[in-house]
Amino acid sequence: MILIVKKLAPVDSPNKPIRKPEKIKRLNNYSVILVSFYFLLSALFFSIANHNIRFLSVSLSLLFATVWQTFTLTKPGHKLIHILDFLKPKP
Repeated sequence: MILIVKKLAPVDSPNKPIRKPEKIKRLNNYSVILVSFYFLLSALFFSIANHNIRFLSVSLSLLFATVWQTFTLTKPGHKLIHILDFLKPKP
């Protein structure tokens, strides 16, 4: 997960491009630190889950959210989001 984030983050958009190399590097470092923090926090909660089942739920939620966000950085993730946007009902 961390390698994918290190390689692909940050992702800019046409409406808000990221042009400065130092900003790209800073955002990339923040992304790697945040993913590492979530992973360590999830591992901590998982390790104390035998005392309280809520910690297991929080741990799995953190892991699932991090995996989902990492998946959306990849090309298959971009395609899936595009399909979901296309299928969304129009107002």
